[in-house]
Amino acid sequence: IQLSKLFSSAPSHPVGDHDRLRLWARFFMATEDAQLDQLAAEDPIMAVAVKTLDELSQDPEIYHQARTRREEKILYQMDLSASRSEGLQEGERKGKREMLLEQLEQRFGPLPPTTRAQIDAAASEQLRAWARRVLTANNLEEVIAA
Repeated sequence: IQLSKLFSSAPSHPVGDHDRLRLWARFFMATEDAQLDQLAAEDPIMAVAVKTLDELSQDPEIYHQARTRREEKILYQMDLSASRSEGLQEGERKGKREMLLEQLEQRFGPLPPTTRAQIDAAASEQLRAWARRVLTANNLEEVIAA
């Protein structure tokens, strides 16, 4: 269940079950004490849940565990974002590499293994510079020249 989508969906359960599910969704999505207090006033089960949450929040060990989990989640999200960025950059470099190889072979014929090795090891900016030179170079050496 995606709690954020629950409020926009049409009931698929009997009304009582759907209302109870909405209460729990509001409980888990609450970010302010006022929201929890409102829930506690609306339903006795929510009052017990809010009271239990308050009691758990007073326990230093449980508070520490919750804080550690929140920090680990933030670190995980940062790591995931960095990994995505690295993956996109590597994919872009590979695309440039493949395009350059195709252009060079089309223009100058089969490439020597040393040229392929240079292209495989090149950074993205170097690949871009070589790709621009393909348009005006008279031979392969002019493209790969320093």
